[in-house]
Amino acid sequence: MHAFVDMIDLRNTAFVDALRLFLQSFRLPGEAQKIDRYMLKFAERYIEGNTQTPFANAGEHACPALGDVVFTIV
Repeated sequence: MHAFVDMIDLRNTAFVDALRLFLQSFRLPGEAQKIDRYMLKFAERYIEGNTQTPFANAGEHACPALGDVVFTIV
């Protein structure tokens, strides 16, 4: 899963567009814990490619916080 997400290019992409691209790439599993892991990896990958996003300034708490936001949306 990590290797697959690392192949998706999210650099300089708006958050909603990046999330749409990410979610259209595969079918989400039915288990909440697995979905949470995917969303955390998405958040990590998104922050890597978009250093100007407000989430990037949150430090070590950015990925879990962004992952929780995305998980709530999904």
